[in-house]
This record gives sequence, C-alpha cells and structure tokens, in this order.
Amino acid sequence: HYYYLSISIFLLLNGYIKSQQAPSSQPGNETQQRSYIDGCLERKNKRRCSTQDAQNSPICDSCGTDSCGTDSSCLSKYREIRVSPGNWETSVFYAWIIQIALSEIYDVPVYIEGGNSSLNFYDPDNSFDFGEEFQKIKYNIEALSNAKEYSGCEDKKPCAHVIPEMWPQFSSDATDVDVDQNVNGMTGYLSWFIPKELAERDTSLTSYLGYIGNREYLAQIFKYPVKWKQYCEKFSKTNCTSGTERYPETKIEGERYFNETGYGGYFVNCTGDDCRGHFLDYPCNWPVNTVQQLVHNNIPLKAVSYKYNEREQILK
Repeated sequence: HYYYLSISIFLLLNGYIKSQQAPSSQPGNETQQRSYIDGCLERKNKRRCSTQDAQNSPICDSCGTDSCGTDSSCLSKYREIRVSPGNWETSVFYAWIIQIALSEIYDVPVYIEGGNSSLNFYDPDNSFDFGEEFQKIKYNIEALSNAKEYSGCEDKKPCAHVIPEMWPQFSSDATDVDVDQNVNGMTGYLSWFIPKELAERDTSLTSYLGYIGNREYLAQIFKYPVKWKQYCEKFSKTNCTSGTERYPETKIEGERYFNETGYGGYFVNCTGDDCRGHFLDYPCNWPVNTVQQLVHNNIPLKAVSYKYNEREQILK
C-alpha cells in the first residue's frame, strides 16, 4: 500500500481519473453529492463495496468482479481492510489513495476508521469531518492493537490494519504493537506564511529581515483571534443577539474561532508597552523551533500554539 501514491500520480498523468464535476449546489438540488461516489477511476466494473456503504447499494459491487458465488463466500475471500488516518489532511489523502486503489483496482473492501467522524472517500454527503473527538487522536494505536487481536475487526471499534502516515518522532508509540513499520516515501518541511495581499502590500515582509526589531508595526498587522463566546461577551455591541450574529448554543461552539453560521471570526490588536504581533504556531506536540527562531533573530512576534482544528478555523 505504500506505493499507491505513485499509482495515483500515474493514473492522473495518463488521464484515467474522471474529469466530471460535482453537481452545483443550486436551490432545490437535493442530490448534491461527491462526483466520485460510485468510483474515482475509469473502468468497466463497479468499485468494491465496504461496510461503510449502504446495504445492497447499487453504486458498488458487494462481490467484486469475480463470479465467486454467494455473498458470504465473497466476503470471506475479500476481507475488509481498515485504514486509520491521522487528524490532518495528508494522512487522510493517503488513506483515500489506499481506499481507491484497493476497492477499484483489486476489488478489496476498505473501511476508513474515523471514530465519530466521516472520512470515507465515497461518502455521499461529501463529508470531510475530523470531529472534536477525532482531533484528540494523532495515531490510533488502540485501533492497531484491536486489529491484531481481532483480525477481521468484526464489531470491534476502533480497529485498523493500517496507519498510512506516522512521523519518525512518534514511531515509538507503536512499539508495543507487533506490526510492520515501513517508509511510505513522504517528506515534509515546515515554513512560515503570510497572506498574499500582505506580501504584495509590503514586500519587506517576504524576508525575515523585514521583521527584525519592528515590534510596533508587527503588532498592528498581526492581530489575535477571538473565540466565539469571548467575542459575544466582550466585543459585540449587541452580545450577539441581533442580525446574522448569534450567541453560541453549546460550550464547544463557544470555543470556536469560526463557524459556518453565526460567527465569522474576529481579530484584535494586543495592548501594552511590550505588545507583540501574533504568530499562528503549529500544535504544541509538533517538533518545531518557532520560539527559538523568533528570539535568536530578534523578531518581536508571540508564537501561540493551536490545535489542528483551531488552526483551520482561524485561517478561514
């Protein structure tokens, strides 16, 4: 399965991926679905169903392409593979590549283990939901342990045979589970980013030299995000009781930095004699050197770590 990324690139380059677009979300269109719900690759046969598909679904094949007799004999021949991605995008993309390659090329059913989240590539509602509980789990080692004990994962959750992406500094987390660990060929690096509009407006900020010792200027540009409940109670003139604004209905909503309805986000300047601009840092359990880089380069920004889902909300 570690070669599926190369397979997907090859298929893309050779034009085998469908070019169709998802139906537009026009008023009255109640059939808006991911265009790949019945499969991603151009082929004659249906993709292989998994237990995440509706029973007897007409858009996938419950027995694969072979004439293998009854459903029970098919299910025993093609054991379902469960894949557990991490709570970030690239890990989910790797899981999708595995799902597409196995279910559409090799007729093997694949289940994407997401806990209370729906990360199935063929999800009819086009879901890409990490969910609050799923956000707490980097690598689902418990799922690997369960799969080792219950190889078929029958009614055993969480359960997964594959974690597609695990960075070396965390690989020791899986040492207590007797599983194979291999290289998937992926490399990564961390960078600093600013909005394109800001870079065009002030080109000095495209180099770290433009940040050195420029505290007051940076404090005015790089503002701090405000959570929904805090905004309503401290900054909203109506306490979020009028117009398109509304007060958060739950504690979880109150902790959000952005919501599709009711709260579009809010940013404020810091105050004080030693006020520093805001630096949206990576999650605190990531091996980064942001604070050291800021200090040793005399860059007057304050690095604040956020959870992955919080970063997504702030960036929106």
